[in-house]
Amino acid sequence: MALPALLDAERQLGRLIEALDGPGRRALWQADALRREALASGELDGRKANWEDVAVAEIDPQLLPEPLRAATAAPVRLIACGQRLMRGVLLDPGDACRDDLTDDCDPEDEPASAIAGAVTAARGAIADIEDFLRRPEPSDRAEEPPAAPLVVPLTRDWLAAAWSRLTGQTLAPAGLDAVEEMIAEALRQPGLTGVAAALFALHRDGLFPTPERRDLGCVPPALGRAIALARAEGSGVGAGWGFARLLAPWLMMRACGLSAPGPWISPALRAARFGYAAAVGAGDDHWSAWLTPVLADGFARERVRLRVLETLLAGWEQKVSANRRLSSSLHALR
Repeated sequence: MALPALLDAERQLGRLIEALDGPGRRALWQADALRREALASGELDGRKANWEDVAVAEIDPQLLPEPLRAATAAPVRLIACGQRLMRGVLLDPGDACRDDLTDDCDPEDEPASAIAGAVTAARGAIADIEDFLRRPEPSDRAEEPPAAPLVVPLTRDWLAAAWSRLTGQTLAPAGLDAVEEMIAEALRQPGLTGVAAALFALHRDGLFPTPERRDLGCVPPALGRAIALARAEGSGVGAGWGFARLLAPWLMMRACGLSAPGPWISPALRAARFGYAAAVGAGDDHWSAWLTPVLADGFARERVRLRVLETLLAGWEQKVSANRRLSSSLHALR
């Protein structure tokens, strides 16, 4: 790994974390970042969807035609899983797959569970926005410490619950032990060096179960060749690579000593997606050398995105304030 690229990536990450330190900034950025992570992750895995369709699918997938339901299912699950990971609550008492992570869950129950979780998350997001817009005056009184997470991040139980929530499936105990050991071994290296090593290990072929692929016999030859080429270029496409990317914020949190999860990385990888699979297959050193400048650019773009969000919020608040003043004036004239 080139030292200048590594230092630049570490510097860009530090600037982003500093920018997110303001009051309400992380909450403002986090919801937008998770939405973009879901869309980018789906595109990297060959399931491109737009946000409008995903928003409809969160309400009721039956409102979409069948092809769009399949394309939006993974982003909806990732958003629901990411929201739970950020809150530290992976499983609810009423979930169909609630506490027993070793038993198989009925896949037919997953859509209903995902919809219910999305509706609950949407209501929570609305409440968070309302609380943010109220902007209470800061007080000298010490804030209550946040509640402890249900499961410690990156431990065996946390990984099992996250995988179950993201995919609706379970990982074998041996697979969980292997993933936990790989992460612990890689994160012995400090900073983004450890993050890159952990991500490379988690992209290893055969580590996670891969979905069965349809026979291409009924597909026209030209289309079949294109699909086969895409499969060869992205041999790891499936839940495994997406799960590895999902863990990146918590890998950064542990390796870089952050007080909160770091940024998502799929938007940065999508911007350089043509080298993604090739870098994974080229070895650890090549992967790290390729990844660090990609992450540096991604961290810089996240700071730009935060400024855009703050500008949009300021304009929205100004319009709401103007409407309130107008309403008060009309009420006084009555």
